[in-house]
Amino acid sequence: MKIIEKKSNPLLSRIEIKAEIEYSAVTPSNEDVKNQLVKLIPAEGELILVKQILPVYGSRKSIVSAYLYESKKLMNEIERTKKPKTKSGEETNPSE
Repeated sequence: MKIIEKKSNPLLSRIEIKAEIEYSAVTPSNEDVKNQLVKLIPAEGELILVKQILPVYGSRKSIVSAYLYESKKLMNEIERTKKPKTKSGEETNPSE
């Protein structure tokens, strides 16, 4: 894995990372990508959020988009945009 771009986003208290990963078999899972990012970036795994793994057509490479947050609390607040759904498909209100 190699990091292509690192961009600081102070408004959201995170670093946005783009990386390229090469593999021999299947596209790696989010957890595998996160573990490799932890080795490259001195950070805790719980502060990294893998947003996208986009395979490059015709090759054994993928482009990875990930965020490195300053704290777990900030990550939970910012990434809490989707409300959990009930079995009937209705959105619930987490504050209730």
